[in-house]
Amino acid sequence: MQYYNEKLGQSPRENYKRVENMVHEYLRGIQWVLHYYYAGVISWNWFYPEHYAPFATEIAAYKKQVDFNFITGSPFTPLEQLMAVLPPQSKSLVPSCFHVLMESHPETSYFYPKVLFILK
Repeated sequence: MQYYNEKLGQSPRENYKRVENMVHEYLRGIQWVLHYYYAGVISWNWFYPEHYAPFATEIAAYKKQVDFNFITGSPFTPLEQLMAVLPPQSKSLVPSCFHVLMESHPETSYFYPKVLFILK
């Protein structure tokens, strides 16, 4: 428990619940990674909320059922993803109705600075 006391900065009694939550989220993280490698990103919203991993002994002693439900879906549509990486000089790659967003729209044009050169 000295490790947790030092890393988490809490008393052993306070650490118990936090370590239990740490183990739960760590197991969710393992599930997230396995899903990522075998089927793709399951959630763009989930993240491991701690800076440290739990001890393997804490994981082995964990007896609760782990809920592996994730919020699925991408934060952007494919078109939005494309617009997030293209310079304004490549506007021809998106539908013409979005050209104004990349060039002169006052709320979005600052996301598209003019590049000085284009690699060919």
